[in-house]
Amino acid sequence: MTDSHDLISKQLQAAIIDDPLTVAADTTVIATITQMAQIGASCVLVTQGNYIVGMLTEHDLVQISSQPAPLEQLSIAAVMRPPSITIHTSDLTSVSHVLTLLKNHQIRHLPILDEHDQLFGLLTQDAVFGILSQSFIQDQRTTKPSGANQPSENQLAKSAAINSVPVTPQADRQAELTAHQKTTRQLQASEQHLLNLMGNLPGFVYRELNDPDYTPVFISAGVTAITGYLPEEYLVDRSISCGKLIHPDDTGSVWEIVQNAIAAGQPYECEYRILTKAGQEKWVWERGGGNYDATGKLQYLEGFITDVSARKATEVAIAARNHLLAKIAQDTPLNEILGAIIRCVKQQIDGPLCSFLLLDREQQLRYLVAPDLPDDYIIKTNGCPTGEGLGSCGTAVARQQTVISTDIETDPLWQDYKEIALSHGLCSCWSHPVIASDGRVLGTFALYYSKIRSPQADELDVMTQMAHIAGIAIERHQTTAALAQLNQDLEQLNQDLEQRVEERSAALQASQMQFQQFAENLPGMVYRYIIDNDGSGRFSYINQGIEAIYEVDREAIMANPRSLWNSAHPADRPMVKRQIAEAIQNLTPCYVEHRLVTPSGQKWIKSISHPIQQPNGEIWLDGVVFDISDRKASEAALEESRQKYYSLIQSVHGIVWEYDLDSRKFTFISDKVEALSGYSTERWLGETDFWVNHIYIEDREAVTAKAQAGVQNNATFSVEYRFVAADGALIWMYELSTPHCDRDGNPNKLIGISIDISERKAIELQLQLLNQELLQATRLKDDFLANMSHELRTPLNAILGMSEGIQEQIFGPLNDRQLRAVQVIEQSGNHLLALINDILDVAKIESGQVVLEVTPVNIMQLGKSSLAFIKEQALKKHIQLTISPTNPPYNDELILVDERRIRQVLLNLLNNAVKFTPKNGTIKLEITGRSPRPELGGRDGIQMAVRDTGIGIAPEHIDKLFKPFIQIDSKLSRQYHGTGLGLALVKRIVELHGGEVGLTTALGVGSCFTISLPWRTIALTEQNATKQPLTSPSEAAAHSAAVQSAAASCNFALAPNPNPGTAPLILLAEDNAVNTQLISDYLISKGYRLLTAETGQAAVDQMQMTLPDLILMDIQMPVMKGFEAIQQIRGMTHGGQLPIIALTALAMQGDREKCLAAGANAYLAKPVSLKQLVTLIQQFLGPLPIEQ
Repeated sequence: MTDSHDLISKQLQAAIIDDPLTVAADTTVIATITQMAQIGASCVLVTQGNYIVGMLTEHDLVQISSQPAPLEQLSIAAVMRPPSITIHTSDLTSVSHVLTLLKNHQIRHLPILDEHDQLFGLLTQDAVFGILSQSFIQDQRTTKPSGANQPSENQLAKSAAINSVPVTPQADRQAELTAHQKTTRQLQASEQHLLNLMGNLPGFVYRELNDPDYTPVFISAGVTAITGYLPEEYLVDRSISCGKLIHPDDTGSVWEIVQNAIAAGQPYECEYRILTKAGQEKWVWERGGGNYDATGKLQYLEGFITDVSARKATEVAIAARNHLLAKIAQDTPLNEILGAIIRCVKQQIDGPLCSFLLLDREQQLRYLVAPDLPDDYIIKTNGCPTGEGLGSCGTAVARQQTVISTDIETDPLWQDYKEIALSHGLCSCWSHPVIASDGRVLGTFALYYSKIRSPQADELDVMTQMAHIAGIAIERHQTTAALAQLNQDLEQLNQDLEQRVEERSAALQASQMQFQQFAENLPGMVYRYIIDNDGSGRFSYINQGIEAIYEVDREAIMANPRSLWNSAHPADRPMVKRQIAEAIQNLTPCYVEHRLVTPSGQKWIKSISHPIQQPNGEIWLDGVVFDISDRKASEAALEESRQKYYSLIQSVHGIVWEYDLDSRKFTFISDKVEALSGYSTERWLGETDFWVNHIYIEDREAVTAKAQAGVQNNATFSVEYRFVAADGALIWMYELSTPHCDRDGNPNKLIGISIDISERKAIELQLQLLNQELLQATRLKDDFLANMSHELRTPLNAILGMSEGIQEQIFGPLNDRQLRAVQVIEQSGNHLLALINDILDVAKIESGQVVLEVTPVNIMQLGKSSLAFIKEQALKKHIQLTISPTNPPYNDELILVDERRIRQVLLNLLNNAVKFTPKNGTIKLEITGRSPRPELGGRDGIQMAVRDTGIGIAPEHIDKLFKPFIQIDSKLSRQYHGTGLGLALVKRIVELHGGEVGLTTALGVGSCFTISLPWRTIALTEQNATKQPLTSPSEAAAHSAAVQSAAASCNFALAPNPNPGTAPLILLAEDNAVNTQLISDYLISKGYRLLTAETGQAAVDQMQMTLPDLILMDIQMPVMKGFEAIQQIRGMTHGGQLPIIALTALAMQGDREKCLAAGANAYLAKPVSLKQLVTLIQQFLGPLPIEQ
C-alpha cells in the first residue's frame, strides 16, 4: 500500500496545471471568453498580483451571457465568484482527499496554493479521474471481479508452494500460518481502500474483454448512477454490455480509437454518447488501457468511465453562443441571425415552435421571424398591443420578465387570443422579453407547443440566453441602421461644411491678399511676431518696409528673427526689451521709441505693437515700426534753436504756443491767435481748458485722444480739427505738437504750432466734388457706349444677317447683279461694325477697363499668322509680302503678351500698309531682338517693324497720327477709307504692354512703323503660364475667380437631339421683330422648328408649357432681362441641362463672363453670323435636320 500511495501522490503532483489561464479583475467578459476559446480552457482564475481573488468556469459564463448587460462592457470583477475551496501543495498526499473535496463541494476545478498562499497551479476533475483510472487498472489486477480480493499470480504461486512443502514442526507451521494471515489482511486492507476510492468516484471502473461488445468481467457500483443498470445485470445478463450501450453513431469511432491504442501499446481516451436503461442519451468520458500477461498477450481492457453530459451541454451552449455572437459581429442580416438562434434552441429544447416579435413605436408587436407558426395565425396576431393580460408576449413586455402559459385554454392572459391559438393547435406558450443594454424592451422571444407543457429549469436558461443574444443582435442592427443614417447625415453635413470652408477660405485668401497688398504699400514696417509656448519666437509676416528701416534682408530676418536685436542701439536695448516683456506679460499695447544702428548710420524708430494671446497659448504681436529719425532731428533742432529763433515766431504763418499739462492753460501763444480766432490773448492764457472747450464738438474726442496718446508716448503728433471762432465760424486747423519733459523725463508741456488750413480744406472739398462729377461723367459715358453699342449692333444684326441669308438664297434665287448689291451691303455693314469695335476699344482703353490676358506667345508664329490675314488683299494689288529673319536664334522663344491685342496691333499696321502701298509694292515684317534700354526699364525687348513702299507721310502730319478720329489729310480720307482710330489703338495697346511705338517715313518713299515690347524669354516646354492681368490686378483676379466658378457650375453635357425623327425645337427670345424674323426664317430654312418670345418673362412662361431642345436668349429685353430669365430656367426641373446660347448687342468688357455666370452655355455678340450661329447650334444638337 505504501508503494501504491507513493505512486498516486507522484501522479497527482504531475497532474497539476502549472500555468492555468489567469486574468486581471478589470478584464472584460468578452475578452475572457475569447482567451478561453483560444486555448480551450474550461476555467479562468482572477488574480491580483499572484493571489487568487476569484474564478469563473464555462458554466458560469453561460449564465452570465444571459444577462442584459453588454459583455464588452462587463468586467470580470462584477461577475466572478470566490473559489469554493483551495488546497495547499503540502496537502496533496492523497487522491481520496482530493476526490472528497471535489465531491463534497460539487466542483470540477481545484486551485492549488503554495506555502505563501500564492497561486501554484490547478487540478481539474478530468485530470484526477485520469490518474485514478491508471491506478485502478493496476490495483484491479489483484482484485476479483466480484469486488472480493483475487490473488495475483505471485500470490497463487506462493500459496501452492506453501501447500507442497513437507510437514514441519509445530513452531514452523505456526510461523507459516502467521505469514499467510498477514498477507490476507494486507489484501483485505487494499480491497477496502479500493472500495472507498470507488465510492467517491463520479463514475465506474471496469474490466472487460476486447471484443466488439466489450463484455465485462468486472464493473464497479458507480455504473448504476450513469447507465441505470446494476453491476450484477452487466455480469449476469450477456445482452447488456458496455459496447451495446454506445450510441450507434459513435460505435465505430470508439472501436477505432481503442484498437489503435491497443495496437500501439498506449492507453486510450475518448468521449462518446451512450443510451441508458431509460433510453436517455448521455455523454461519457473514458480512459483505459490493455492488461497483458507475462508473454505480452492482451487479456483485458481496463479503465474508468465518468458522466460528462453537463460539461458537454455547457460546451454546446458556449459553442452556440460564440457562433451566434460571431454572426452578430460579422454584421450578418438580422433575420438570418434570429433564424440561427431558433435552430440553436431546437437543438437544446425538444419540439418548440419559435418566433421573434419586435416592439414598434406604437408599442405593438410585429413578427420578425416565425418559421414554425401558421401563416394565418401570424396575420391575425401581427401588430397586437402590449400590456398586462394581453397574451404571454404582451404581458412579458409589460412585466419585463418571462411569462409561462402552460395551458393557453385556461390561462386568463390568453382570454382575448385563445380561440385563435387553439384553432391552430397551439396549447402552450412561453414568452421571454428581449431587452436592450439600456433596459429598453425591444420585443419578445416566444416558444409554442402543441400540447400542454411546462419548462424545465435548463430550458428556461436556454430561453433566457437566446433572448439575450437576440437582444444583442436586434440592438446592434438598430444601432447599425441608426449609425448608417447618422453617417449619411454627417457626410451631408461634412459636404456642407467643406463647401462653407472652401467659400470662407477663398474669402480669407482674398482678404489676406488685400491685406498684404495694403501692408506692402504702407510706409514703415508691418509685422506679426509669434511667441510659441516654449518661449521661442518667429515672424510669420514682415512687409518690405523692414529693408528700408533696418537695412537688412527680409528673408534673413524671417530665418533668424533674434538677429534683429543686433540693430538696436546697445544703450536702448535693455529698455526696449523691458517694455516689450511687460506688454507681453500684461497683454497691453506697447509703444516704444529707440535708436537703431544701421549700415547708413543711426536712426530713430517708433514701434507700436499689440500682444494677443491665442487659444493654443501662443502670443501674437501685431505691430508697426516707423522711421522717426526726421522727426527726432526736428525735435532736437527745435529745442536747440528755440531761444535763438524765438523772435521769429511772430512771423511764422501760424500760431506758435506752449501749453502746460498740469494747469491745462497756455503759458505762451503768439499774437496771431487774436486775428484768427477772434478771442483775446488774455482769454487764451487765462482760462482753463479754453482750447479744448472751443474745439468743434464732433472733433473734440478724437483730438483729445490724439493729444493724450502723444503725451503718454512722449511723441510728436499732428492733428486736424475744426475750431469754433468767436463769431461762430468753423476754422480748419492743422496742429503739430511735441511733448516737453521735465528733468525726470515726465511730459509737462506741449509745444506746437497751429495753422489755418480752411482754404486748403475748401480746395479739397472742391476737388472731391469735381472727382464725383468726373466719376458720374465716366459712368454716363460708359452707359452711352453700352447703349450706343446695343442700338447700333441691333440694326446691324438685321442688316448683316439678312444679307447673309439673301446671299445663301434662302429667300429665293438672285442674279449676279443682285448678289453683288447684297455683297456691297454686307461689306458696308462690316465696315460700320469695324468702326463700332474700334470706337469701343479706344473707349475701353481710355477708361482703364482693358485687362490684358498675358500668355506665352511665339512671336515669329504670331507674325506669320498676321501676314496670312492680309495675304488676299495684298495679292489683289500684287504686293509682295516678306518676313525676316526667316530663322532667327530666338525662333523657339516665347514672349509674354496679350496675343489677341498684339495681333490686333499688327493687323492694323499691316492693313494700313496694304491700303497706302500702290500696286506692285512691297511690305516687309521685321522681327528682331534688342538690347535693354533704360526708357523701357532696362528689360530685354523685342522689336517688330512693318516696312512698306507706300505713299509715306509728311513730317508736319506725324504728330496727328496717333490721335483718335483724326486723319492727316482730308484728301486721303476720300481716297482711302478709314476712321482714324487704328493707330490710336496701336499706340494705346503697346503702351499697355509697357512698350512704345516708333515711326520713320519719307513722303513718296514709304513708312516703317516699329513697336518695341519688353521681352522675357520662356522655353517652349513651359506649360505653367497663366493669364496675367496688367491693370487693376485685384479686381481682375476676383472677377476671373467668379467667372471660373460660374463656368464650372454651368458645365453641361452636350448631346444631339434625343428624338432624331423630329426636327429640334428652338426657343428664340428676342424683342426686336426684325431680328426675330431674320433668325427664325434662317433656322427654319435649315430644318429647325422655332418658338419665339418677345420678353424674358415670355421665355420663362414658354418653358412652363413646352420643352425646347435649345434656347437662344437675347440679354437686353423688356419686362425681364435675359440674365434673370436664364437663372429662372436653370432653376426649373427640366431646365438644368438645357443648352442656352446668349445673344447680346452690348459687347462690353465682361459681358461674356456675365452670361456664363448666369448659366448660359455659350455667348455670341451681335451682329451674329448666321452660319456661325448654326455651327454653334450643331455643337449642342448634332447635324442639321436636313443633313440627317
